[in-house]
Amino acid sequence: MFRTALFSALLVVGSSFAAETQPNTDQKTPPVPADLKAVLDRLDKIEQSIKDYSTEQNSKIALWAQMFQKDIFDLREAITRIQKDMNEFKAGRPTVETLKPTEGAGTATLRLVNAHVFLPMEVRVNGSMHTVLPGQTLPVTVPAGSVNFQVMQTDGFVRARHLGAGVIHEVTMR
Repeated sequence: MFRTALFSALLVVGSSFAAETQPNTDQKTPPVPADLKAVLDRLDKIEQSIKDYSTEQNSKIALWAQMFQKDIFDLREAITRIQKDMNEFKAGRPTVETLKPTEGAGTATLRLVNAHVFLPMEVRVNGSMHTVLPGQTLPVTVPAGSVNFQVMQTDGFVRARHLGAGVIHEVTMR
């Protein structure tokens, strides 16, 4: 459209030059002066380069879009895998309630030592809660065998130990 409007304008301007330089014998189309022909050729080249540039840019944009779509797909797969792993981890993580101590002959002692100066610690041993005041050592008698304990103020993981009869196991909370 731009080219057509420019061509029409150039024809009007060119026709005045053509009338001065060459007589017009044919009334259908006025002859195009050499200067205007060069301008039109140059406009054709510019228009073609714009089309080529546009086509090249569109292909680059399409390639980038494909790369981004692949990256997004890969990220979604990774997130799905991580969520699946987290769910499996949570499902397989033991709790104090699920880990029942196995009874053995005799008893053992779990010595809970709170090394904090100001912070009381709560510890769940085989399902029952014990509060250990700052700087205090609390001996907890448990049946020999499997013992489970969980320090609530730290990471909250349930830890399992196997204690034989008469064994004293010390848990220091820092």
